[in-house]
Amino acid sequence: MIKISSTTKVLGILVLFLNLFSSAAAFARLQSGLLYDQWYTVAMNKTQIVAYYNERVDVTPSEISVHVQMFKKNSAGVVVQEHIEAVAKNDLGLTPIRFQSVTDALKTNGQFVGNTLKLRSVPKSGSIREKQIGVSDTAFLSALLPVWVSLRFSGLNIGQPRPLNSIIENNPDFEYRGV
Repeated sequence: MIKISSTTKVLGILVLFLNLFSSAAAFARLQSGLLYDQWYTVAMNKTQIVAYYNERVDVTPSEISVHVQMFKKNSAGVVVQEHIEAVAKNDLGLTPIRFQSVTDALKTNGQFVGNTLKLRSVPKSGSIREKQIGVSDTAFLSALLPVWVSLRFSGLNIGQPRPLNSIIENNPDFEYRGV
């Protein structure tokens, strides 16, 4: 089984999102409802499918939620599901509210209170871990990257930098700090 690194996943998803959200028009027209619900395949050498992704973005006047599901075979050949749910305020900063990340090894819930992320992780084996992390007031949840791009890049000129600070919901290696 080929392991796909978190960086590769983020870059692949970024490419998909940039194609979907080349302008802010799609997001601006939708005040409430389903923004999109898409299925993707991840293939090795363009022929061997190694995973299936489903991404769904729902918008309400107060919140934006993203649900990402991935189905893949683990090293034992068993199909496993990974799931991320990310919820933010429906504002220009996409202020984080909460997230949940579920893999075959770890379930993590994150709740944002001001600039504090309260984490509760439950590993498949081991004890429950709880901690609090300070986060930047400009940080947003990485699953919301397509919405962030549509909001922030519409007036961007070529060569003009646009910094971002994103929290990767399913990567405890970064200790859930903004990257």
